[in-house]
Amino acid sequence: MYSVGYLNGENLDRTVSKEKYAYLVRTIQLYDGFFLSEVAPEGLVERLARDTDTEAFYGRGRTRVHTVWFFGKPGLFEAGPNTVKYAGSMEFTGGSYERFACVTRDGVSLFGVHLKRRVEEYGTASHGLTSLVHGVKDLKAQAALLNNVISQSGRCVCVGDFNATHDDRILKVLDKSFSWRGNIRHRGRDVDHCYSKDVRVDCSLQRCLYSDHPLVSVRVGGSSWRREPRLRL
Repeated sequence: MYSVGYLNGENLDRTVSKEKYAYLVRTIQLYDGFFLSEVAPEGLVERLARDTDTEAFYGRGRTRVHTVWFFGKPGLFEAGPNTVKYAGSMEFTGGSYERFACVTRDGVSLFGVHLKRRVEEYGTASHGLTSLVHGVKDLKAQAALLNNVISQSGRCVCVGDFNATHDDRILKVLDKSFSWRGNIRHRGRDVDHCYSKDVRVDCSLQRCLYSDHPLVSVRVGGSSWRREPRLRL
């Protein structure tokens, strides 16, 4: 058994407040591994890895300034698909649809996900029909790419901010990839989700004062297990 956390950092960058930074350091240290999304890494990630005594990994995809990162206790995790272990420099060779990072441990692939609508990312006319349509298409394309990677990953856990409701059709493509789905509710709507395939997963939520999303806590077990829990914030 080991613990993994996920948090949307909410426009996290080098200007982070002392209070939020201290919270992040304390929280990351509580977990064996921790996904942090919506991160502008320059001037921040190296400091964060040093202060938490962790190894940092990042997803190759980048949309504007944001990327998905993973901080793990040294020696416990390896880089998975579309993911690089940070070694002092960064190279974002993935596309804007590769909105995830992946690490592996004990034969299980762990995905941290932050799907994003183009209309939200680029600040185009948010109320324009054309922009909204393109935003939905982008989100579907990101989900389809993620589904393709997951289908080749064997046992896995996928957690994060999908920017979609539980009933949204863009998530239906992911339903076929998993033997079990645990749905996590955020503010009465389904936004943050945790999926697993052929591995036991227990999920819980904690309120977070430093993000517009909850902190998602996942305990990963070692045996195949299926159920349909109802977790609500």
